[in-house]
Amino acid sequence: MALHMTTENKELLSRMIVKEFNEIDFSMDYIYGKSSKLINLSLELGLTDLAQQLESDRLIY
Repeated sequence: MALHMTTENKELLSRMIVKEFNEIDFSMDYIYGKSSKLINLSLELGLTDLAQQLESDRLIY
């Protein structure tokens, strides 16, 4: 099913996802997998640029 979001909603969701991503303790992420879940959520919502950025950031940690 296609999901239509306004630009305002995309920006809000992006900020919320980034906020959660920035709070991840990457020394424990291999147990909880929160970064993968947030990246997958971004992809499901059609926020591919955000998903790519999160993936790049995850590789740095």
